[in-house]
Amino acid sequence: QIEYSYYVDYKQKKQDSQLKGGRDYVFGLRTRFHVIRAAYGFKRTIADKAARNGVRLSAIFFGGVSFGLLKPYYLNLVQPATDSLIPAIKPEQYSEANADRFLNKAYIVEAAPIRYGLSKMQPVAGLHVKSGLDFDWGTKDEFVKALEAGIMMDFYYKRLPIMANSSNRFYQFAFYISFQFGKRW
Repeated sequence: QIEYSYYVDYKQKKQDSQLKGGRDYVFGLRTRFHVIRAAYGFKRTIADKAARNGVRLSAIFFGGVSFGLLKPYYLNLVQPATDSLIPAIKPEQYSEANADRFLNKAYIVEAAPIRYGLSKMQPVAGLHVKSGLDFDWGTKDEFVKALEAGIMMDFYYKRLPIMANSSNRFYQFAFYISFQFGKRW
């Protein structure tokens, strides 16, 4: 099984840009985190379908590797005072040196374009496990119509610096729901 996901911290709150028609930004976000998971596992039938209009209930368990990418998040920030009458605006990523401006809404103009930070992406490797229940109500065995729900955990070798003002963790915990349809071969 191969899957892609994008991590969103529950503390992320989108803020309006100071510019009319500007790019809204996420206050306190340090990095965006994208992950691709490759897993191997099994599905065990708990209850098979009835002869007519039944639902097959199965338990699933998968485990594997996670390959994540941390992309720095850039904001267009007002620069410290200069001799010019027009304030300078420059895209910057979070650092200890600019934390006072990065975490102050008065200095934030808007989110910088997505191209900023592409050259500074960092890979992060990890492991993950996933467990859940699969409900297959397809009327014929050659077609799949199923709903899967469960939990998953990712573990990484370092803490993920997602938000600036929070204790970033080296693991991620999530609930998931997926709908599957298609043909069995």
